[in-house]
Amino acid sequence: MAELSRKEVIAIVAQAGRNTRLAGVDLSELDLSELNLYGVDLLGANLDRARLFRTRLSKAELAWATMQEADLELAHLHRANCVGVDLTGANLQRAALTGACLIGANLQGADLRGALLGEADLTGANLTVARTNEETEWPVGFDLAEHWRHDWE
Repeated sequence: MAELSRKEVIAIVAQAGRNTRLAGVDLSELDLSELNLYGVDLLGANLDRARLFRTRLSKAELAWATMQEADLELAHLHRANCVGVDLTGANLQRAALTGACLIGANLQGADLRGALLGEADLTGANLTVARTNEETEWPVGFDLAEHWRHDWE
């Protein structure tokens, strides 16, 4: 259960702007669609099953956040720090992750159809059974096979 309501998040961001710190806060299952969370510190926050449709998270601090089954369709995560983020089963359809740092991120089962990952750092990312299509944009030289792990014998 989320610690804050949507209205409280909006008020905090309006007051603090880019200096907003929501590190470690439980925002699970909260609808944060279409909010401007540019540069917000969400280090280690719980955003499991949160609705972040068209949310602006560019340059946000999302390292070690858990975002399992979150809806990030059409979200903007340009140059966001997503080191170690858990995006298991997340919907990232047509999300913009250009230049995002996804080192060690867990994208197992994530829907990346149409996602823009150009210039993103996917070193050590787990893309097991992630859904992609011809519209998914990968960084130059990226080899999906190196990040696709098989859990069956």
